[in-house]
Amino acid sequence: MLKYILNFIELRTKVASVIPFLVGIALFSYMFSFKEVNILNTAIFFIALVLFDMSTTGFNNYVALKHDIKFGENENELLKVMKKKNISNTFNLILISTFVVVAIVLSIILVVLSNYYVLVLGCIAGVVAILYSYGPLPIFKTPLGEIFSGVTMGFILPLTLYFAQDVNMSIEFTYPNLELNIVFYIALFIAFMPLVASIANIMLANNICDINVDKENKRHTLPIIIGRNKSYMLYLGIYAIAYLSIIVGVILNIIPLISLLVLITAIPCFRNSINFLKRPTKKGTFHLTIQNFLLISVSYGLIVMVGVLLFK
Repeated sequence: MLKYILNFIELRTKVASVIPFLVGIALFSYMFSFKEVNILNTAIFFIALVLFDMSTTGFNNYVALKHDIKFGENENELLKVMKKKNISNTFNLILISTFVVVAIVLSIILVVLSNYYVLVLGCIAGVVAILYSYGPLPIFKTPLGEIFSGVTMGFILPLTLYFAQDVNMSIEFTYPNLELNIVFYIALFIAFMPLVASIANIMLANNICDINVDKENKRHTLPIIIGRNKSYMLYLGIYAIAYLSIIVGVILNIIPLISLLVLITAIPCFRNSINFLKRPTKKGTFHLTIQNFLLISVSYGLIVMVGVLLFK
């Protein structure tokens, strides 16, 4: 049963939310002088984050399984295990509901312990998560999927982590007195652009692989709107923006100078990208885009943390 649940929530994919959380800690440790990190708030945020992520994935699988059961289509591994172990889709719904309820309770506690910014950002992320795969026109079927996934997971998530800290915490930004200035958020966005870009490219790679299927299903994803060749150029361009943002971040003293070492990963990243674009398929080469995400985000987080230890 446990193995089924882990497959149902696709535990292996939770790295896409955990890594931005960890990179956020590294970046904030460098960008701010935290007098006292609120470990309790951070822990509550992390647990709620993972639960929401698991419930979103679970809900997507629940809807897909409900469709397959009703119309007798696509008997995938989950459905086979359900039949073998006599698991109903109602059980899946109860499981998802439990995750959501616990996550909501934790989120309310976090808002009480911190501030209303957490509530606002949490609601935004929640609405995006729901509209992403549900409703009359889910976001993933539109040309906006890449933007919403990249910005939500790569920027709003770690920004919420920042606001989840104690409101009485003494915070000194690299640029004094800009806490409430638009420049503050622009600086943060530049710092997190490598995450935003690499996450957005996961969605773009997925849509590139599904161009033919999406055309048949009358979806209007970005690759269908702009065409295959321009999608390939955009895919490479997004990685170029990710690396360029690191250079800009160092110049503006938003991230440590040592962060330039991340540029070394551009060599394997673009090699993976070219190999993916030669024959973009889910089973054959899509994993190369996941590798790129891990390559950029993990190296970025680790090197920034080294910068914190050496220069803060």
